[in-house]
Amino acid sequence: MAYIVPKTVTPLWHTVGFAKNVAYNVQSSWPIIGNGELLRVVQIKWEGDRAFAADPFSKTGLFRELNADERETVRGREYAIEKYGQMPAMTLALTFDDGPDPTWTRQVLDVLASEHVQATFFDIGINMAKDPGLVQREINEGHLVGNHTLTHIDFDKNSSIRGQQEWILSDHISRAITSVETKFARIPYGDGIDAENLADNRRGILAAQQLGYYATSYDLDTDDWKWKAGHPGPLPDLSDRNGHVVLMHDAGGNRSMTVPYLRNLIDTAKAQGYHFSTVAALAPHGFEAPQRITPSLADHVAYWAAQLVLVLPAALLRILFDLNVVTIGVITAFTLVLAFASTRLARRRRWSPDYQPTVSVVIAAYNEDKVIARTLEALTHSTYRGNYEVIVVNDGSSDRTLGLLLEIAARWNRDGRELRVLSQPNRGKWAALNNGIEYASSDVIVTLDADTIFLPDTMGCLVRHFENPDMGAVAGVIKVGNVSNLLTAWQSLDYISGVCTDRMAQQLVGGIMIVPGACAAWRKEAILAAGGYSDATLAEDQDLTLAIHKLGFKIVQENKAVALTEAPSRARDLIKQRFRWTFGSLQAMFKNRNMFLRPRYGGLGLFVMPYTATAILIPLIFMPVTYFILGETALGGHYRLVLGYAALFLGVHFITTTAAVLMLRERWWHLLVVPFYRLINEPLRAYLLYATVLTAMRGRAVGWNKIRRSGDVTANHLSSLGPPCPLEERA
Repeated sequence: MAYIVPKTVTPLWHTVGFAKNVAYNVQSSWPIIGNGELLRVVQIKWEGDRAFAADPFSKTGLFRELNADERETVRGREYAIEKYGQMPAMTLALTFDDGPDPTWTRQVLDVLASEHVQATFFDIGINMAKDPGLVQREINEGHLVGNHTLTHIDFDKNSSIRGQQEWILSDHISRAITSVETKFARIPYGDGIDAENLADNRRGILAAQQLGYYATSYDLDTDDWKWKAGHPGPLPDLSDRNGHVVLMHDAGGNRSMTVPYLRNLIDTAKAQGYHFSTVAALAPHGFEAPQRITPSLADHVAYWAAQLVLVLPAALLRILFDLNVVTIGVITAFTLVLAFASTRLARRRRWSPDYQPTVSVVIAAYNEDKVIARTLEALTHSTYRGNYEVIVVNDGSSDRTLGLLLEIAARWNRDGRELRVLSQPNRGKWAALNNGIEYASSDVIVTLDADTIFLPDTMGCLVRHFENPDMGAVAGVIKVGNVSNLLTAWQSLDYISGVCTDRMAQQLVGGIMIVPGACAAWRKEAILAAGGYSDATLAEDQDLTLAIHKLGFKIVQENKAVALTEAPSRARDLIKQRFRWTFGSLQAMFKNRNMFLRPRYGGLGLFVMPYTATAILIPLIFMPVTYFILGETALGGHYRLVLGYAALFLGVHFITTTAAVLMLRERWWHLLVVPFYRLINEPLRAYLLYATVLTAMRGRAVGWNKIRRSGDVTANHLSSLGPPCPLEERA
């Protein structure tokens, strides 16, 4: 095939191959002559006072002689655009652009079949490759299939070589599917036959003409792409009884109004005596109807290339998206069932009031002068009836933390309470906790963060589980104690609807993967056997939990053991905290990767760890796929589908939040945060996923990223702390 190449040095175009003689100025306006709905570029040739419209791709081909008015119009110009080819009187050519579409094209074809009307479909190459069955149906039912380029290109904004290949590749695909050769083409973004629009589409007209196409326009535009549901446009005025080419669309958006409009138009036109034809009626005398051909090897290659490059990837994306939606729904339902069952079983348990072991409470403190006094004060209100000691390890604080601890210790000792203050150079939280555990006198260790407030019954609820000698650790429930803005309210919802619900489900299959050090109890024997806290990961509590699992100890969740934490109130601090969690979780799972899919570790190894890993890694693929498809769907006019998916996710989250509120006896205001949840969660999750993987790939060291404290934790936002751990129950 020949190509049309734009010249940048001079204001001329030229072609290579058989059309070397074509050259014309694309920066000057071209006059328009003639009448009709077919378009072509003509070269003006003068013989004395006579002017002729000539074929620009032939040295000798003349189309016709110009009349006097046309000679005045083209005087001084070398090229013009000619309109020619008119529909016979009382004849309509219905044309549909941008298809085929699996929904609207099928409905349009059904209407045409029921009315016994033939039409013309200017199909896009990609869409033909996506749904070849519909294209074949168009041919089988007597309709004409025209070329609308491969990708609906804007010729005015692309090179002529690209434009010509768009026509050629779309033609190959059409031939491979239909075994019919088409001679009609419509330029995307043609927008009618007035002078301004034709000037913008000269490249497209010339490229189609050079390839032997009839560039087809229209004279009646329904503007159906502008219609809104329930508001179709008016029917065209057919009172002139002339022939017309009508433009409609069977794809590219919501065409629900086009279908009933089409039926109404056909009925009205028939009532006025109109007949229907394809745009083949526009062709000059001697035109032969589209002929059956045997597709060439090039036709088949183009078709399968389109399948592999343009169709299959999009289909795969759609499958991945649907799989993502289904997976989320199934996993959410399964998690809720397990969580409810686990909660119900936990509430039926009975405890012995005689089991009241001595407890060692260990706290690591680094620059906590704003919160440490309040944290220790809360411990003095504990209802636990057994003896307990509190060990606070000052990890090289540079503020007043150590001084405050010594003052509080002196006061406690006078009141008969035991508070031991240890001080060490700054080595990290893991080292401070190990130091405190080493000095602990009890086999039952309770840990909490320096900014965390224990409720009065929390310690007793945690400790009672260690009557079972196989118990290695108990996870408490952490709630946000400083709900003051949307960001902290979002975190409160995240804590109860995500972390706690998931952990209750994990408990039923023996797969609790994280015992949060901010509210937990441990058997000292299990900690020491596991090697204590490690500095190998940023998630030292998750790492220790997995190590205790390996030793065969049991780990459970206790919903009545509630601690209030200070959540970050600034976006920057939240990002720091969640990055550490995400990065640390990946570190811990990688370190303990030998537990994956190992039956000896039960539900943890077979289900929980693989699911958690995929929940972090799979979104690396699913997330861009999901947003790409949603964006493509919205741009395609399928807003209802996008809103449907959004409503689905919103509904699922309302259900999980309701379940969490019931299980944890939380306040119902959390439901008000649900609509805003994903507005914060999705950008944050995207950043964390890619930042974590990028950091891991670069091998960069990641620090603790300690967030600032404000000391504003209260229990005012809690509707109920739940019934206390009953001491009168019997085992």
